[in-house]
Amino acid sequence: MNWLRVFEAAARHESFAKASVELAVSPAAVSQQILAFETHLGEPLFVRKGNRIELNSAGRALLPTVERSLSNVEAKLNSLFHTKSHQHVILEGSQLLTMSWLPRKIAEFESENKNIRITVRSDDFFEREVDEVADVSIRFGARSDFGANAHALIPVSYHVVGAPQVVGGIRKADDLLKFRLLDVASHSVGWQHLLTELSISADVRAIDLMPVENTPIALLMAREGLGLAISLGPVCEPLVDVLGLEAVPLVPAIASKDQYYLAVNNPSRASRGAVLLEKWLTKPS
Repeated sequence: MNWLRVFEAAARHESFAKASVELAVSPAAVSQQILAFETHLGEPLFVRKGNRIELNSAGRALLPTVERSLSNVEAKLNSLFHTKSHQHVILEGSQLLTMSWLPRKIAEFESENKNIRITVRSDDFFEREVDEVADVSIRFGARSDFGANAHALIPVSYHVVGAPQVVGGIRKADDLLKFRLLDVASHSVGWQHLLTELSISADVRAIDLMPVENTPIALLMAREGLGLAISLGPVCEPLVDVLGLEAVPLVPAIASKDQYYLAVNNPSRASRGAVLLEKWLTKPS
C-alpha cells in the first residue's frame, strides 16, 4: 500500500522532492520506495533525467488504476471505520457555470469518488482578499489569457432562445425584431453582432434592446415571454431545459472564438482530489 501511495505522489508531482514534502518523508526515502517498487515489479516506472523524472509507458499505464484504487480504499476505510473525513476540493467558476453546467458534473464525479467532496463557489461574488485560494478554477477567455497548465474545457456557441409561444411566432429572420431582445453586455457575441451576421438591417433606435446584468436573468425573463435571449451552448443547456426554453430553428449557432479553460492552482501542491477532478472533467467524452 505504501509503495502505491509513494508512486502516485511522485507521478502526480513528477518529482521525488515534491512528493517527499507531501508525504512528510525525505526525498531519499521516496527514491528508495520507488526503487523497491520497481524491483518488485521487475521493470522501471520512471525515466530519470538528472533531477527530473517522468513516467515511462508502463508507469503511465499503471497510474490511473493506482489512483482509482487508492480513492476506493480511502472511501471504504472511511465508511467502515471513519478513519478520515472527506477530502474537500474547492472549485471556482463563473456564476453561469456554477448555476447551470457544473452541478450535474459534480454530482457525477462525487458518485464515482465517494471520499471527495467538491465545494463550488462563484468567482462573481467571492471576495478576492480572502486567503483561501480555489484548488481548481474554470474561467472563460482566449487561450492567451491562461497559463501553460490550463486545459481547454468547453467550446462555446451562441444560440437564440425564447419561450415556445414566442419562438413559434418567428417565421423569418426579420421577425426577431418584433420582440424585445435581452442583451447581456458581457457576451462577446451580442444582439448587434448577431443581427449583422443574419444580414438584418434596422434602425438601432427601432430595436427593442434591453440590457440585462447576466445570462440567468435573461433566460428567466425569456421564460416569461418578455423577449428573446442569447444562450451559451452547451454551458446553458441545463438551465434552458429546466426553464422550458426553445432555440429559434432558423437562427444558426455562432461559434465563439473564446471558450472555458480549467486550471489546477498551485499544481506542485495540488491534492490528489484536485488532480482527479481535473482529469475527470477534461477526459474525452
